Amino acid sequence: MDDIRDYSRQYPFPVRQRVSRLASSLRRKGLLVRRSGTVGTAVTGVVLAVVALTGCQSASGSAALSAAATAPVTPPSVTVNGQPAGGEPTTVPLGQPVTFAVSDGSLRQTTVHVSDGMEIAGVVGDRAQSWTSRDPLWPGTQYDATLAVADRRGSVSQQVVRFDTAAPTTVLDGFILPDATTVGVGQPITVTFNRAVPDRAAIQRRLSVSMTIPVDGAWHWMSDREVHFRPRAYWPAGEHLDVALKLKGYDAGQGMWGMKDHTSSITVGDAVVSRVDAAAHTMTVTSNGQELRTIPISAGSAKYPSANGVHIVLEKQASITMDSATVGIPRDSPDGYYETVLWDVRISNGGAFVHAAPWSVGAQGNSNVSHGCVNLAPSAAQWFYGLARAGDIVEVVNSTRDPDPGDAGTAEWNMSWEDWLSGGAPTS
Repeated sequence: MDDIRDYSRQYPFPVRQRVSRLASSLRRKGLLVRRSGTVGTAVTGVVLAVVALTGCQSASGSAALSAAATAPVTPPSVTVNGQPAGGEPTTVPLGQPVTFAVSDGSLRQTTVHVSDGMEIAGVVGDRAQSWTSRDPLWPGTQYDATLAVADRRGSVSQQVVRFDTAAPTTVLDGFILPDATTVGVGQPITVTFNRAVPDRAAIQRRLSVSMTIPVDGAWHWMSDREVHFRPRAYWPAGEHLDVALKLKGYDAGQGMWGMKDHTSSITVGDAVVSRVDAAAHTMTVTSNGQELRTIPISAGSAKYPSANGVHIVLEKQASITMDSATVGIPRDSPDGYYETVLWDVRISNGGAFVHAAPWSVGAQGNSNVSHGCVNLAPSAAQWFYGLARAGDIVEVVNSTRDPDPGDAGTAEWNMSWEDWLSGGAPTS
């Protein structure tokens, strides 16, 4: 045994291991004695044979390992939705995710972003050999992906892969009004779309209104292309509203996609509310509950009565040419007119204004002679014009004509809250 140990110490550790195992086996079989010349010689021969055999195998193994170490490793190949990466960008169909897959390696890190820098989230597949986008991809958009790819040895290289998404057949877009301005307490938020909306509930889920002073409010569809938001009561003075429409990347079906998001920031000013009493021939103007002025007026005549109900100020212009032909009254008829009119505050799309009327000053305060407008003396009209802003309230009472539910000036506030809610799409 000592002879064997003496011999084995001359050789590397793997050889010593094999000699030691052989010696133990020979001793159990009684073929090994200590310090015996004959047996020792035989054992020595066995040891040398083992050493020689081991040496040959070690040399062969070392050569194999050396060859393996120097053999070239095929770099991992990357595919994009099954197509080889590189060359022309792969086009990903609408509504589908993008998947990167790597053979003979693994993905250590994957970053996908659009040109504006926004990143797209994804999910790593089994054994880190694939990555699939989780966020929706936007149509008609080019993407850049940066992949950290490891080969079988663990060596990591970076690959940049470019792909794009197919363009939509039809684009769905919308715009928000008002946009970044200060409005009166009756101003609704309106969203108008460029085409009929196929799924109103889905669109409502993409609409949001944030308020600094929380109040009850709801959406109401005026048509399949227009939806409005109003509070249950008038907005509080000083309210601030942030409105968002998230259409970018929205699949509306049948090849229709949203391409852009829209936002608007709105501030509500003082609560300016004017009450026009057609029977008393007066207009009382208040701001935040305090009366500012009571003005003599002339409302619509019995033939052309002013519309009752809550109106909102739609716009104002310092000068307008009013033409009776635009409301169905021939200019050359006894009731016709074609007149330049000053200090015009529009309160309906049907042609109703609060405006200066120097020709009816004698009737103001005692009779109604207009074609449906609210006539004021020029100085009073100029004062009111300077005060008014879009969304202010002008309420007409004691006239004989009902409000028009289809007119932008009277559509919002002449409807009960229950009826307003019934015009919204269920979103849950």
